[in-house]
Amino acid sequence: MVPDTEATVITPICAHSLNKRSLVVSARDRIVLELGQTKDFQEDTAVLVVDGRTVRGLSTGDRLEICVPEDQTRIVKLSGISFYKKMRDKLNGN
Repeated sequence: MVPDTEATVITPICAHSLNKRSLVVSARDRIVLELGQTKDFQEDTAVLVVDGRTVRGLSTGDRLEICVPEDQTRIVKLSGISFYKKMRDKLNGN
């Protein structure tokens, strides 16, 4: 994805199917995840991990809303190599 694209990429981790791929949505989209019920006789549970840190436990019916914060982070670019040049080099293009 081009660096100045205002989008969010949702990528399944440890998906149990080979046809699960990343989904690109607008950065302005509201993303709501709800832990569903798969077991017949007890609650399902999950653990919310953000940037490698365990945040909290979740159980059936819990909802999580993901949104882009209004604050922005400025990143210093030290090399003079453009994004497209790096991509061409990585993909062995001309």
